[in-house]
Amino acid sequence: MVSRQGRRRLAGIVDTLALAVVLASAFAVAPAAAQDRATPPAVPVLVEKSADGGVLAAVPPLSSAVIDTSGTLSGNATSRIEARIATFEEGTGSQLQVLVVPTTGDESIEAYANRAFEAWKLGRKGVDDGLLLVVAKNDRQARIEVGYGLEGVIPDITAGRVLDEYVVPKFRDGDYGGGIEAGVEQLIRLAEGEALPPPEHGTGDDVSGQGLLLLVLLAVVGGMVGSLKGVSWPWMLGATILACVLVAALMPGMFVAYLLSMPFTLVFFWPLGWFLMQSGKARWWAGAVLALVALAALLVQLFGGIKVITGLVIVLVAAFLCVFLSLPVLGATHAWKHNRTGFWVRACVWIAGLSFALYASASADWSIDTMIPAGMACFIGTIVLFATALPGGSGSGGRSSRSGSRSSHSRSSRSSSSSSRSGGGGRSGGGGASRSW
Repeated sequence: MVSRQGRRRLAGIVDTLALAVVLASAFAVAPAAAQDRATPPAVPVLVEKSADGGVLAAVPPLSSAVIDTSGTLSGNATSRIEARIATFEEGTGSQLQVLVVPTTGDESIEAYANRAFEAWKLGRKGVDDGLLLVVAKNDRQARIEVGYGLEGVIPDITAGRVLDEYVVPKFRDGDYGGGIEAGVEQLIRLAEGEALPPPEHGTGDDVSGQGLLLLVLLAVVGGMVGSLKGVSWPWMLGATILACVLVAALMPGMFVAYLLSMPFTLVFFWPLGWFLMQSGKARWWAGAVLALVALAALLVQLFGGIKVITGLVIVLVAAFLCVFLSLPVLGATHAWKHNRTGFWVRACVWIAGLSFALYASASADWSIDTMIPAGMACFIGTIVLFATALPGGSGSGGRSSRSGSRSSHSRSSRSSSSSSRSGGGGRSGGGGASRSW
């Protein structure tokens, strides 16, 4: 039998344990509740089904200048971006939209951005001066979609620079709000006619790459000069090593790295320069290659790599077109001199084809979708028709060509009657740029 005093002590212990359990539960629940209050509610990810059954991220209703379905941006960042966009839109009439989503689903960010642009019809109708910045946070991708009317001031290469220099670096540091603000600011300046500052050359990876290329060239040239008669190759090797050391000393922060790479450079490229000078043909080829490399390096330093590559592509395309277009001219001249009947037959066929192409284009009210295929058919037909008149071009061999036409896709979307923001009917031709981080 337990005494009355023992029962009291047992009841006191039970009460104490119950109170401890209640207090522990309260302390455990309070932080979770505070965290729930501090964390913004997750926005449900809207999905759609594509025609082939794939999962597509739905385009949300156009309700404000900044739509964040991922809960990434803070309230202050959203307010600042919206205020900046509102000032820009009031002053220019253009339309700039920011969309942050968790993912684009099975769809590429290019296709999703174009679908959102067409659904919202950003920009003024007929002016097509809309801009769209899309960020897919979980996919680690961003896209700038540009309307037709702004492609002149914001071409694809400029949109890519905005992402590379202002948006993606901040995203890599986890500063999504800062990246979007910086990107919006640069897009506004571009739309208002202000150019981006020129890209910086000779820093970072560019400096290290240029220095390494210079070391390789010094080793090759040193080997070539050292192989000449009357030149002491040990002295030339020493001069090359001294030149490489000077180059390494002129590169900030890369001196030790260049010194470590110098033995490998000399072991591989000094003998290469030596052996290139052992035959006349190799000597001429080596000189031509070195001259081209030096010219390319000079042009890159003066104008930048992108402009040099663009100019080279333009020159090559122009040369190809000149050669290609000369074929029908030479064929027509040859047929006129040696086969007048064949010339007039080809001329009649060409005139008939051209007349049919003009008639088809006029019947379609000179639609681009009709004029482009008709023009391509006339162009290819002219080349094939008269090039076969050249000696050896009897026309028995079949030729095939692929012509592509630009197609225009129109999409319709459901609009929400409760939206306080709407597009002005603008369109985008798919111009812009995309990047990952």
